[in-house]
Amino acid sequence: MDLQWLVFFPGKPSKDDWRRVDASARIARAALQRGSTCHFIFEDRISISLSPAFLGEGRAWDGTEASYRRLLEEIAKEKRVPDASFKPRSLLAELLREVLKPVDVALDFRENGALVMGPCQEGSIRPGSALCVIGGVKDLHEEETKVLTQVCKELKKTRLCVSLGSQAELTSKCMKAVGELNRHTAFSNAVSHWLSSPPAAPLDQNRVDRPRLHLIVMLPPATSLLQFFEQRGTATMVVDAFVNSHGVFRNTWLSFLAATGDALTIQGPGGKCLAEADATTFLKEKLRHTQSPNRSLTALLKESQKGGQRVLVADETRTLLQRMDRADKIEDPVAVVFPSRESDAHAAIEACVNAGVLYYGCAAVGGVEAGIAYVSVLHSAGMLGRCLANAVPRRAPNRATAKPAQALCPSVSLTSRLPPNQRPKGSGRPAPWAAAACAGRSEWPAALTWPEEASSSSAQSEARSQGCDALPTPTTDPGNTVLSMDTNGAEHLEPSDAAPSSAEPEEKLESPQPSD
Repeated sequence: MDLQWLVFFPGKPSKDDWRRVDASARIARAALQRGSTCHFIFEDRISISLSPAFLGEGRAWDGTEASYRRLLEEIAKEKRVPDASFKPRSLLAELLREVLKPVDVALDFRENGALVMGPCQEGSIRPGSALCVIGGVKDLHEEETKVLTQVCKELKKTRLCVSLGSQAELTSKCMKAVGELNRHTAFSNAVSHWLSSPPAAPLDQNRVDRPRLHLIVMLPPATSLLQFFEQRGTATMVVDAFVNSHGVFRNTWLSFLAATGDALTIQGPGGKCLAEADATTFLKEKLRHTQSPNRSLTALLKESQKGGQRVLVADETRTLLQRMDRADKIEDPVAVVFPSRESDAHAAIEACVNAGVLYYGCAAVGGVEAGIAYVSVLHSAGMLGRCLANAVPRRAPNRATAKPAQALCPSVSLTSRLPPNQRPKGSGRPAPWAAAACAGRSEWPAALTWPEEASSSSAQSEARSQGCDALPTPTTDPGNTVLSMDTNGAEHLEPSDAAPSSAEPEEKLESPQPSD
């Protein structure tokens, strides 16, 4: 589906009042990098629109925060900037008419809207384009929502309130999550479903601390931690990992692992990190005081595995992680490993086995640049652990009939979590014969794959276990469905950084709505 973004943002360009440029830059990057035009409407009703061609090497904007403000000021002074347009102060209704006319539907992102993540059947109404409306660093005011509703009725455009969960997230993180869902049919199917169905029941707004999330970034070969921290985009990883619209996640770990074994694990942002310069300074300070040498991925996984842990290996050669079912139970802690290359994905699978991880799988999440935001939004909505709960490794297959793909699926007890040294033989890691059977294969077990329906039939279960296609095959034992919830713990930041579950701390949404 062709998406455009409309962001209500604070500040008054007519008075040279530019607020939260860091948030605005993150929002613009998130939209433009995914091929979507981004429209900003400011408090003085000046509008600036940026097309995808505005961003890129040799284009008007190189993607840095430093050059972004300069370009905005030039645009506001009506200087010619390629692939950017400026509309002087106008009535809000006029601005909305112009951006709504080319699209089929308006998607109003709010915490209490219809959930657009999860399995949905495509409905009878299939829009080809949509305008995604969201608050940036601020909620939509009641009057703004009223005008939006009136203009939609006037133009006969459906306005659908949608949500990415009850946790208020940064706007830019929501944009990245939607961008990944929209890469395939998950997002368009969900929109089609809710347009063709009765209004969805509001999401449960009760929140508890979300389980720990450990994000592990494996650096490219010959790249030191310091070199990686100075690269464009690394600073945003800190924001995507820790910050939400209402504060920060205290139960999140972010680890960087170099090929040399140097590692840095951060268990909270500490000081300022929203601006690129502040985040880079924060990373360098951490590097000076807490860097650890001679570390391995296995060791990092073991460190965060107390109390159980599910692991997702981000492998962009696999299908997108998008089959999600909501659950009432709190999920286990989750670790997500972001390999720098395909061979590292193979090593990550071995590390899961060596660390005694009971539940793990592989799927695409958009790479580390978008993936940290994507999995964070999923985890906040109580869905990330659910994906891995549906992919429980099975018992070891018969040696005589085992296929290589099956051999690499670690078998575990479905009802207990014994430490590796107490598990029955063959219950935690591949036996030597299994490793040998796969030594010549370049293809490892495929990533996440789920059956259409769970079945108690042992025959059906056995047939499914033969596939071992995407993740280890899902279990049909209801006792193993350790699922997630739809709330997380977040500390309060400044009010300007708050935003509903569809926006980031850069934006704050009205009632339940996302902001950056």
